[in-house]
Amino acid sequence: MLDEGLFLNPSKAFIANLGVISSDSDADSAIGFGPNIDLIIGELGAEVNLDVDQEIKFMPQAIDGVLSYRNRNTGESFMTPFVMGILDMIDITMEALSEGLWDFSLLGLDLVSLFNNDVELEIRPTINYI
Repeated sequence: MLDEGLFLNPSKAFIANLGVISSDSDADSAIGFGPNIDLIIGELGAEVNLDVDQEIKFMPQAIDGVLSYRNRNTGESFMTPFVMGILDMIDITMEALSEGLWDFSLLGLDLVSLFNNDVELEIRPTINYI
């Protein structure tokens, strides 16, 4: 009844730049046929047309995670969460650091983003008389 080859294939590679919207779209159509009836004076048939449109939008908004830091000399260690938004620089409140050599690590990094996938389907049934 329907075109088995109907598919959408947006082929955009999304790059994670904070605050930048990446988008792509695709469209396809399919035709389905119903029964035809021979009426002696003509032929009556049904047809269904399908149009599909898809639009994808992706916008990274922030990066969050945990800053871990450890003093090699004393063994003191701390962890503090952070969020870096679209217009922010990393603003981290840290414990007072004692003298010594410190190692810093970023842990559990997550990309916070908006993602929309809109699909629109239009069905247009028609009756043909030939």
